[in-house]
Amino acid sequence: MKFGLKILLLITACISGTSLSVSTSTSLIKKMDKLLQQANDKTINWNDVQELGCQFRRVINTQGTNNMTLLMYAAQEANIQIVKHLVEDLGANIKPRSSDLDWNTIMYAIAANQFKNAEYLLSKEPTFKCSKMSLRSTTEGPCTSPPYTYTLYEFAVFHNGPKKFVKMLKEANCK
Repeated sequence: MKFGLKILLLITACISGTSLSVSTSTSLIKKMDKLLQQANDKTINWNDVQELGCQFRRVINTQGTNNMTLLMYAAQEANIQIVKHLVEDLGANIKPRSSDLDWNTIMYAIAANQFKNAEYLLSKEPTFKCSKMSLRSTTEGPCTSPPYTYTLYEFAVFHNGPKKFVKMLKEANCK
């Protein structure tokens, strides 16, 4: 009940549409940068993220270290309620936004065995089931190989996804 009341209050505040000053925007950017750094350092308190209000909609898709967004970090580390809050309440972008590894949000969830998060994200962005991605080498030099192209299904198999999840991707009949 307590969680539901917080969400209701956040939604009410978002609907009221208060405008933000430049100093407030700067403060939001600094807070988001701090959260991104904490997420990168694995020192973030995900409960603090649950408290973020609608004013963070303006900066929720900011990319930090390795071009990762807060949603990418949450997809691999946080519970489903945090991921839903970022997407549904704060408008975090699931669409193809790549980190320095050329990974998208769903790939981070899969690689971290956060399949509830991956399933939720796929339910919000089903076109990802058939997307093709390329994995580029993180090193430069004479032994650098060309990017490897693969499907999300192949990525899930490689990361030992549960049978139900892998089957769902396979049944998407991607050509």
